[in-house]
Amino acid sequence: MEPRDIHQVVEIDREAFPTQKYLPPFRQELKNKAVRMLVVHEASEQNHDKANNGSGVNEKTGGWINKVKNLIGVESLSIKSDSSSTNQRIIGYISLWLIGDEGHITSIVVRETHRRQGVGDILLLAAIDLARECGMQSITLEVRASNLAAQALYEKYRFFKIGIRRGYYTDDREDAIIMTTGRLGSETYQAYLQRLRKSFH
Repeated sequence: MEPRDIHQVVEIDREAFPTQKYLPPFRQELKNKAVRMLVVHEASEQNHDKANNGSGVNEKTGGWINKVKNLIGVESLSIKSDSSSTNQRIIGYISLWLIGDEGHITSIVVRETHRRQGVGDILLLAAIDLARECGMQSITLEVRASNLAAQALYEKYRFFKIGIRRGYYTDDREDAIIMTTGRLGSETYQAYLQRLRKSFH
């Protein structure tokens, strides 16, 4: 994510969370070295070809971006990697905090028009791969107790329910379910993720 993406990410956030009083501090988070924010956007055929050819992917992030590009066979999607990409319509984002040896997903949001199309899978897999490359041992998150669809997505990627935060959400005081992965680098977990990746093709 880049500063010029903020207005689109705000739009997506407002659509998903209309009752939330305050927006996340996206601009500050972009400057925070402990935060990684990723977006998925609709790409033109030209940009998709450039991504497949490796141009526009910087050396620092190229490894995991190239992995993510091969996750699913959706020709209209690509991962924004740097400022060389044109300003395409963003359809989803994820925010990952790196705290000690644990990653913490604070938000994962997809436009309503693009839900149930694998975009959430792309974002979650990208965050898992990035967290591992940054030395994280596991990932945690909170999810609304009533959001069964999101819980099902996380369970698909072997996030387990480990607790409840009572009255966690400020808009309606709904409880949050705490979910976490096991060790990201374990052979069992990586083999499981590989099977999931293959299922997209």
